[in-house]
Amino acid sequence: MSLSPHGHSVAREHEWYQVFMFADDGHAEVFRAEFGGERMHPSERGKGARWAQWKEAGRR
Repeated sequence: MSLSPHGHSVAREHEWYQVFMFADDGHAEVFRAEFGGERMHPSERGKGARWAQWKEAGRR
């Protein structure tokens, strides 16, 4: 799998989520299906002081 060593956490609705990044979309989909995760585009991450916030507008 193309799992990146760079990950982070984000918060949404008072809950924290661990973010895993993949170079290959197929690898990300296999991981998501196995563990019940959600996709997150980097543009959905907050900026500045709110960098750890997962923006609601991008929910999938």
